[in-house]
Amino acid sequence: MGARLPDNWKNLALEKYDGTSDLEEHLDAFVTQVGLYTDDDAVMCKVFPTSLKGSALNWFTRLPPGSIDSFTTLSSRFAIQFATSRPHQLTSIALVNIRQEKKEPLRTFMERFGKMTLFIRDLDLAVAMHHLTTALRPGPFVNSLCKKPPRDLDDPRQRATKYMQMEELAEFRSQNRPDLFLAKKESDKELPRPRPRDTTDREKNNRGPRYMKYTPLNTSRAKVLEQALATEVLVVPRRAMTPPHADTSKACQFHRNRGHTTEKCSALRDRIEDLVKAGHLQNFVRGDNRRNNYRTGREEGRKENRDREPHRNRSREHSRSQERSTAIRMPPITFTDQDFQGVDPVQDDPMVISVEINNCIVRKTLVDQGSSADILYWKTFEQLGIPEQELTPYDEPLVGFSGERVDTRGTIDLYTYFGDDQQRRRIKVRYVEVSANTSYDILLGRPSLNRLRAIVSTPHLAMKFSSEEGKIITLHADQKTARKCYLASLKVQPTPKTTRCRDVNVIGDIGQYKMEGLELDPIIEDEHRVEPTETTIPFQLGKMEDQVTNLSSQLTDDDAEDIKRVLLRYSDLFAWTAADMPGIDPSFHCHQLSICRDAKPIA
Repeated sequence: MGARLPDNWKNLALEKYDGTSDLEEHLDAFVTQVGLYTDDDAVMCKVFPTSLKGSALNWFTRLPPGSIDSFTTLSSRFAIQFATSRPHQLTSIALVNIRQEKKEPLRTFMERFGKMTLFIRDLDLAVAMHHLTTALRPGPFVNSLCKKPPRDLDDPRQRATKYMQMEELAEFRSQNRPDLFLAKKESDKELPRPRPRDTTDREKNNRGPRYMKYTPLNTSRAKVLEQALATEVLVVPRRAMTPPHADTSKACQFHRNRGHTTEKCSALRDRIEDLVKAGHLQNFVRGDNRRNNYRTGREEGRKENRDREPHRNRSREHSRSQERSTAIRMPPITFTDQDFQGVDPVQDDPMVISVEINNCIVRKTLVDQGSSADILYWKTFEQLGIPEQELTPYDEPLVGFSGERVDTRGTIDLYTYFGDDQQRRRIKVRYVEVSANTSYDILLGRPSLNRLRAIVSTPHLAMKFSSEEGKIITLHADQKTARKCYLASLKVQPTPKTTRCRDVNVIGDIGQYKMEGLELDPIIEDEHRVEPTETTIPFQLGKMEDQVTNLSSQLTDDDAEDIKRVLLRYSDLFAWTAADMPGIDPSFHCHQLSICRDAKPIA
């Protein structure tokens, strides 16, 4: 520690490491900045603690004196100490899930693919090119890769630049100069031939609207279209051909053809109405959009014939119900034999799925179509790490089908995700907090299912609902977890406990007690153990083949060998059978049973 700093030394412009972020990134930044002044090991060891804080600095100050002989030793011990802070290392398998989406620009896809390859160490060129060519959509760029294989990873990036420019230029011309393209295409066509009056165009023009009522807008549909395209809530359809004998003085920005105007485009009108009903484009909705048209002629009809007033009221209610029914649009949902994925055909298992709440995966979620409430059990609420102060007071009890009542702790609104990373949907669910002894973590009832507009098929053990884009999402139940929860629920015994805040007791077979404050999940406790996120490698520790433990596959060879030596040195501490646990010496501690001395053991 007596090393002298260089004369031109300046304080490092480096964020101090606290033991929670990537240690390798911190070491690389430290070595790079110190290397500008010196490469002396003594100076690097002396300056290194100035780049630490918190638990990392506390670890350094507790190192035994004389235990560090070089910066290599220091960095090695530093890496072992904070190995758990190292982020998960991606492999080439991560490239399998990358696909160029429909209508995704080449520039956007190449940026996603390039960012992913940066996090993969020792990426093989052949593997990367295989995933790149299979992920790209058919086009001139992927054809060039197949004709002339790249020399390295930089070669496809350079070649992609040319195709990006070509793609963006074509898109610019098609969007910003539609008149030129339309005029060119129409000039190449022959003059239109006369046709009969009763053709398909007249049928298209006479096509009825999709909705009975449309939401009034405070601006033109052309401006709404521009905003919808800018916010990417609307996708422009494929360019439509201008029909023969069309009025070329009218142009549609939505179909990018001629024959009708943007304001008179019925397809655009329907798409805007779909988006408005889905909660988008609310700033373009006129404030006075209440439907009061049914009142026209009401007083006049009363004067002419009051005897028909009940019939008119029923007609109005029927028309309103029709308007409400047409406003709720759901895509068709069907179940086929393909939905029997890994499901025992002879089963009566409950519908148990996984949902995501507060960045946590809750796996034991029971879907109960007979429940009128969405229930979040108290132990699950505590494990989610949500402060109890966020609960809204709610004192009404829940009543079961046989009349039993369960006290509630309150309600809370939480955003809940349904689906996987590829396709999922988020809705806000109002959960009722309940303390009950159950094998499930959450119970989803009719309120959340109706809000999700989900259809549940118990024979398929699957649930389907539509995404915000209108795609059907299929969520399969976990049959193994469902059976485990069901069997555990048969063993659950209610634990009586006195009431928490009221003086009224429940009189019944169990005495004057209430059922609350019970343990949430009495299933095998090993399900709550922390599991590694990365893959593991088995390591035989004992003499038998089944006496193994597991090591992380992300460890370096040197670290793995050091850990194996330590495990083998203390292998006698592992207990494989009951014979390996001789117990405590009676001279140290002994427990006496209060039984008769003459009693004989019974097997």
